Amino acid sequence: MNNPIDADVIIIGAGFAGLAAALRIKDTNQGLPAEKQLTYVVLEADAQRLGGRAWTRDGVDMDFGGGYIGATQTQIQYLVRRYQVQTIETFLPQDRNFKWLYQNGKNEFTRFPGDNPLAFPGGLNALSLLLKLDGFAIEVRDHLADPTLSALAYLDTKTVADWINEQRAEWDAHPVPVDPSDPNIGVGISADTAEVFVTSVRSAFSLEPSEVSMFFLLYYAATAGGYSSLVDVSGGTGAAEATRFALGTQSLVEAIRQDIDPNNKTVLRGARATKIAYDASGVVVTCDVTGADGNVTQRSLRGRRAIVAMAPPVSINRLSYDPPLEKGDGASVMRYELCQAMGKALGRTIKGFVRFERPFWRERGLMGFLLSAGLPITENPLDWTLDNVWVDPSGNEPDRYSLMTFIVGASASHWSEKHTKAERARAVIAHLKRVYRFENSELLNPSDPESNYVEEDWPQQCVNGLGAPDAMMPPGALTQFGSALRTPIGPIHWAGAESSTEWCGYMNGAIESGFRAASEAVRAVLSGAAGASGAGEGPDDQPPRGTTPPAGVAPKKAA
Repeated sequence: MNNPIDADVIIIGAGFAGLAAALRIKDTNQGLPAEKQLTYVVLEADAQRLGGRAWTRDGVDMDFGGGYIGATQTQIQYLVRRYQVQTIETFLPQDRNFKWLYQNGKNEFTRFPGDNPLAFPGGLNALSLLLKLDGFAIEVRDHLADPTLSALAYLDTKTVADWINEQRAEWDAHPVPVDPSDPNIGVGISADTAEVFVTSVRSAFSLEPSEVSMFFLLYYAATAGGYSSLVDVSGGTGAAEATRFALGTQSLVEAIRQDIDPNNKTVLRGARATKIAYDASGVVVTCDVTGADGNVTQRSLRGRRAIVAMAPPVSINRLSYDPPLEKGDGASVMRYELCQAMGKALGRTIKGFVRFERPFWRERGLMGFLLSAGLPITENPLDWTLDNVWVDPSGNEPDRYSLMTFIVGASASHWSEKHTKAERARAVIAHLKRVYRFENSELLNPSDPESNYVEEDWPQQCVNGLGAPDAMMPPGALTQFGSALRTPIGPIHWAGAESSTEWCGYMNGAIESGFRAASEAVRAVLSGAAGASGAGEGPDDQPPRGTTPPAGVAPKKAA
């Protein structure tokens, strides 16, 4: 065989999607005879870490990317049990003695009890809206495979802001309800309900309502079981933030890595894929490899299938394709257009932590959960906060106390582009002081207040097409190009949190997408489908065009 393959499946990206894809292939091999088992290799551009948008640093209590696990997130729950990864409950007590806080646009604060997850600004009208959104999501959930079949697909012509304006007009067109039994209580949405809904959209999507399709909001919520699952603050069974990793998300990342790559040969760190050439014989992936000495060399790897485990906009910003997607058939053009559209709706989050000497908010009957519509954003940068007290999994008393902070959407753009980290630290701490009423003496390091704030400024990566938490969809994208989220292009399969139909955009979604893409690739290889035939059988013995390996680089069989 003149041109042996390097791996049956080449996986690009070692976030949860890429790692899960490798795990599915490894697990599938256990049920196959030796001669049918598939080889795989994972390429990761970052030479220092794996995990993608899951990132633990500055202590095991600080996850600057994904960090929470919901009870209904079955894929990630399975891996937590499989590897016996330690978790702790998020402090969202279902107890009337503990309150969460809401800051309205007039900078007034209201306390809501933790034993009533349906207590929101807007009262019964807000509850009516939540039920309406959950009902819409249930309808859309029946059509996740093809959202265009949903009766609500017409909402893809509107932004969330457009829909809110229509609902506000309906409310204003009817008499103001005078008691809970008034049928007008559920007609349209009041100003108070609109304000809290806008704030919840920012917290869930890290975008402004004017940037997101209303139909995509329902689709995203449908993959989670309903909009309630995205905004539940009770810590109940459906809440997205019910539990978190006791030793950071990196504990699960490392557990998977050890399983799929026990000999440190299959996950190639510092290997930045730059090009995929593909045809009926398979793929050749070209990558720039950074060595231990810092020097960069180019290498080409040949495989039968490729799994691109990246956010859609990143998959076209960092990779070129031969033939180009935008010049191919209908499916490849749709994939290109989808990625372009999603690149216009990138989530923007500055996630931070402020350390304290002790959890004083708990002593004052507060959860540490804040939802803020406070204005102006130059003085009130935060959209929400959450208790981040670390509990030692060995059973000792907590000894790390912090509040997790989120600057999102337009506020994130403003504070990322126009201010330094030191300025953000001062603004975040000042906002927290107005909310939680503390003095510098309660910070972990009172003599240097700014040093108590650490962050990850994710908007800086938007230039590469990376949204945090996700790349979302503007109007028209889901109904026009949504089918391209998961449809393979020749021997190329797509993974990534955005492509999932189970908790789209979350770590669970990333894992589900990796499992799904790997299953597709495995079936194709084992069935001998186009792009997956065995090497040494006529045409398949030749690499795709334009992919001659650089001189001196020998193909290497993946472990």
